[in-house]
Amino acid sequence: MNRMASADLQAIPGYQVQGKIATGGFASIFKAVDMETFQVVAIKMLTPEKARNPVYVGRFTTEAQLLLRLESPWLVKGLKRGTVHGLPYLVMEYVPCIPLSHLLRENGALQPAVARRVLIDTAKGVQVLAEMGFVHCDMKPDNLLVTGHDRVKLCDLGLAEPVGNQSKELSATTAGTPEFMSPEQALGRLDLDFRSDLYAMGIILYQMIFGRLPFSGRREDVLIAQVREQPVIDDVTVSVPPWVRRVLPRMLAKDREKRFRTPAELLWELEQGE
Repeated sequence: MNRMASADLQAIPGYQVQGKIATGGFASIFKAVDMETFQVVAIKMLTPEKARNPVYVGRFTTEAQLLLRLESPWLVKGLKRGTVHGLPYLVMEYVPCIPLSHLLRENGALQPAVARRVLIDTAKGVQVLAEMGFVHCDMKPDNLLVTGHDRVKLCDLGLAEPVGNQSKELSATTAGTPEFMSPEQALGRLDLDFRSDLYAMGIILYQMIFGRLPFSGRREDVLIAQVREQPVIDDVTVSVPPWVRRVLPRMLAKDREKRFRTPAELLWELEQGE
């Protein structure tokens, strides 16, 4: 564990750190215990290097404000935020889970019924964000926490932005994961909306059904493919359920005007019969 981060976490009054859970691009997450309630929590803290950069501090602040405001079973709940020794931190609910990325690495393709439940909960989380006027901008299996009974919570809003954000300094179009970027995000457009998240969810669905990504390789090649190439779903080695054939082409449409109009519309389609 990073000595500085560990010391700072242990200096937060009322919390006892038990260990590091994960390290991301600009923050670390620790498991801790609230010594007043004995509730197990997760504490996310910006790294010392990123805490000196106002862009990262701004992103961290946006994520904290969102999670503290939102009450949803499909999003990780924020409990408290603050700063210690110049490092911003966010106390969140602790979710016993397995990231979807781990399940995919261990199992390859998932059973269609499991993939459907994962997608339904994910769409519910994206709908909540859309209603708040935000785009996640970093939808990927690492950020989908699968709990018991294949329930899913959406996490890591570090790149979330207001719909149509025109600020180049804070735009998530310069970040994110190429394999899950929408065509408009790959092109660096600033007027992103929830349809960009729906495209990324389409890539996730593709990976859950086929056990692989439609586009992989060098960053530049993947970005070009996201803009120009259409993933093939007529794979003779995989039995593709009718519901996947209905929703996947619309989710992965290069023209966002041809995608689902809202996450709720996708939900309605997913909740129909096979």
